[in-house]
Amino acid sequence: MISALILLIILGVILYFIWKPKYSEQRQELDMSAYSSKEQEILKIMPGAVIKINHVGPDMKDFDLKILAKHKYYQGNYEWYELECDAGDKKVWLTVEQDDELELTLSLEKLKLSDLGITKSDLRRIDDDEEGFIFYNNQKYNYDDSDDAVYAKNCDESRAEEFYYWEFEDEEEEYFISVEDWDGSIEVSWGQYISPSRVTIYSLDS
Repeated sequence: MISALILLIILGVILYFIWKPKYSEQRQELDMSAYSSKEQEILKIMPGAVIKINHVGPDMKDFDLKILAKHKYYQGNYEWYELECDAGDKKVWLTVEQDDELELTLSLEKLKLSDLGITKSDLRRIDDDEEGFIFYNNQKYNYDDSDDAVYAKNCDESRAEEFYYWEFEDEEEEYFISVEDWDGSIEVSWGQYISPSRVTIYSLDS
């Protein structure tokens, strides 16, 4: 009787650790109750929407953007979205991320790893040390974060892809550089942190 009870306890512990990670990785819907009406509108932007972002980049340009697609990223139970935008003469990407507050980043230029003067080996070293920096256009960018994540194009999780990323930001925390490793293929982008107050929404979707 005691042996059977011990076996049941052991089985229960095993089942707990089998199912616990699956439960903890269930992603939650975004809670918009803490956000202003402007921020809630930004979270509802869909393909077909038309928006404007004021005072972008060192030249303080105004960007009129047509939203072409909406993509999802996730990491465990944390998720964020990327809006693929037509800026007229090029594409840019607006990332919408819910942390302690709504965070927006606008990727403005695609770069090459050689533009940063580093190699894949340098990225691995920075990842191992969890510290380091790079230079771009005579501006220093400090290591901020690196980890695995998952990308779902057009929010279609049946076609999700895993990748590894590194994030760097300037000392004023105004601009950033993102490096992504897609199974050996490296993508680099440079962009700017954007305040929600600088976004004007003309329409949420088509």
